[in-house]
Amino acid sequence: MRDPGAETVDELLERLSVRATHARMSSRCMFLPQEDRVGDLPLLLRLASTATDRRVSDRLAGLELALTPPELEVLRRVAQKPSGGRDLATYLGRSPQRVSAVLARLVELGLVQREPSWRDSRVHAARPTDAGLDAVDDAAERLAGTVGVDLDGLGVEVRDLFARVLVVVAAG
Repeated sequence: MRDPGAETVDELLERLSVRATHARMSSRCMFLPQEDRVGDLPLLLRLASTATDRRVSDRLAGLELALTPPELEVLRRVAQKPSGGRDLATYLGRSPQRVSAVLARLVELGLVQREPSWRDSRVHAARPTDAGLDAVDDAAERLAGTVGVDLDGLGVEVRDLFARVLVVVAAG
């Protein structure tokens, strides 16, 4: 009997019933990245990221307050841990200027409030408003299953490994 961990990407996609997605990806690319070629890993990560961003944008468009993926990222982080702009930028891997612009929009929408930090009055910590917390909850409901692959079908060990790999890659 063959080791289940030894299945190819095509076999895994077939088992998870995402063959059509794989075929669509092939038709959009000049060539299909090879899962067994380490050099194609950056391309595969960019394609996966782009596809996920597109799915998130599509689902967020149906919210009462249409948020962009970067706005949702900032709002979710602020809801988890009220933070200053520089800390948010570092955590999210974005420029401080971009995070500042996103925060300004979230304040304008009434989803975030900024107040001077108790440690340093020059730093303004962003905190979610009640409307911001509601928006995070609404987005979470709409985004359930957004990755586009039933990760539950992978099993707990593979999902955990997948998450660890992404953390390692993101950490650089």
